[in-house]
Amino acid sequence: MLLYGHDELLLSTRKLVWEWAGHQVSVAQELGQISQVLDREHVDLIVLCYSLSRTECAMAGLIAKSHSEVPTLLMTKCGC
Repeated sequence: MLLYGHDELLLSTRKLVWEWAGHQVSVAQELGQISQVLDREHVDLIVLCYSLSRTECAMAGLIAKSHSEVPTLLMTKCGC
């Protein structure tokens, strides 16, 4: 699983919760880091944080599609 967002405290909290539930979790805080993680790790899901803009959500979705269509979960209040 890959968590992508800008709020460091929120990302670290979510990472701990997902790891406690038994998932292997990586974190990206910059758009370019998504491709880096997807190139080196098997990722089953990308979780997008509410701290992202609509444009960043859309770009992350395009990157996910370019890597075997990794599904994304939008945790957002903006309706990206």
